[in-house]
Amino acid sequence: MIIGLKGHVAVASITYNQEDFVSMLVETTRAQVYDRLISHSIVDDASTDQSYNILDKYWSEDHYSYDMNRCLRTTKFESNRGSNAAFDRAIEIAKNPKPEYVALLEGDDYYYPDKIRRSVEFMEEKGYDAVATDIDADCHDGRGLIKNAWKSMGIEIPEHITYEYLSLGNRIYTCTFIARREVFNDAPTMMEFKKRGYGVLGDYPLFLWIAKRFKIGYLDEALSVKRELPLSISHNPETYNEFAQIYAKVVADAQAGLF
Repeated sequence: MIIGLKGHVAVASITYNQEDFVSMLVETTRAQVYDRLISHSIVDDASTDQSYNILDKYWSEDHYSYDMNRCLRTTKFESNRGSNAAFDRAIEIAKNPKPEYVALLEGDDYYYPDKIRRSVEFMEEKGYDAVATDIDADCHDGRGLIKNAWKSMGIEIPEHITYEYLSLGNRIYTCTFIARREVFNDAPTMMEFKKRGYGVLGDYPLFLWIAKRFKIGYLDEALSVKRELPLSISHNPETYNEFAQIYAKVVADAQAGLF
């Protein structure tokens, strides 16, 4: 792979027992309307279903292929290590060989075709180091697709997402986030945040850390789809209380300036 290619966007993804969504995860970056290189690194967290077998039908570990400026790299953990460890590995892979931008995408979410192009254009035009956007929420509880989820909840997000604003509550969905590679260079890993008591909420502490040191812009367009699944940690009744307690700790620590 060419090192330091201008405009190169590296997407870091994780998957675990998401066989119904894996094909779309791969195709969502291949279908982007973007004339620069997009590399997609996917780490499977030791799925017990067919997730990795489906990925393996596309490409194998450390195998690159160029197809219309798209390439894919996949790897699988031998044992389940959790989403934080998987994302850390995916980001590590994505950062090499030195893309200009790094984007995050969970295994059950997907991009609209112009997500990367619009995000990069916005960063360049406005001079931001990172960007987040609105989303459409695909709710698997009977509500269907909710367009422009933040707007639908009556939440107006400022164009500049400051640390102070983000400390009031997370307003960044992982699947919307893209940043210049340098933003991630010295950032703590999600496993480091887990050791500080933030559990699986590694993305929110990471965004707070970034917001304190870099400029995050908000593009008021829904460019990604977030699947709201009933068994996710924030929606499952068996895990919600734990999620809420950890979330409250992150907010309290953020307001105390600990990031």
